[in-house]
Amino acid sequence: MKLTSILLLLPAIALTSAIDVSEEIMDIEARDDKRPPPNTTYMIACKHQDFHGWCIPDNKWVPWGKCFTLDKTHSNAITSYRVLDGCCAFFRRPGCTDRLFEAHNRGHGRVLRKLGKGHNDQISSYKCAKECGIRDGE
Repeated sequence: MKLTSILLLLPAIALTSAIDVSEEIMDIEARDDKRPPPNTTYMIACKHQDFHGWCIPDNKWVPWGKCFTLDKTHSNAITSYRVLDGCCAFFRRPGCTDRLFEAHNRGHGRVLRKLGKGHNDQISSYKCAKECGIRDGE
């Protein structure tokens, strides 16, 4: 079987198997034909390392300039995150206050290991924009 035939079969295989979040992220990164909604940044944050467990938000294209405060189930429980096509600031307190860090087109499957113990399970709110330099507050 030729390589081109194998490559043509790959999308069909992906459609029939369950796609986890890490595969979804790789798909977003690899596809330049997918157009995001205007004035949004792709962001995903998950409970466990390597994008496992529950992930937020449901709509991963986050509108710019809006502060999102996590509910009690998701607050202070994030271990992995990924930001594409923009920048997101992550905050220790609700209402986008007490900034932890900003991420521009990057992510970590293990916040605890990469950013230090002070960031794991500490995120309570976030805000995204086209560029970093995001202001604190609502």
